[in-house]
Amino acid sequence: MLNKVYFVLYKLVGDIPGVSKKKALKLTEKGFDKASLLLGQYCRLHKDKDLFKDWIIELVCMTNDTAEKIYKALSGWDICHL
Repeated sequence: MLNKVYFVLYKLVGDIPGVSKKKALKLTEKGFDKASLLLGQYCRLHKDKDLFKDWIIELVCMTNDTAEKIYKALSGWDICHL
């Protein structure tokens, strides 16, 4: 269980599948340096795929495909652990 919690609490946003180094830097500049913060935003947006993807695309000029990968990574973690 500790390994599962470790991922969210201590992993950097760049460790999330789909987040490149460049996008990780942009997310960090916007205050989302940890995976847990991005997961929190995903939850605040009611785990809604379209809301989350639109939000992250607008925030850091991400492609739809990249936003989809990030959404799938977060929702997959959510389904297994929350």
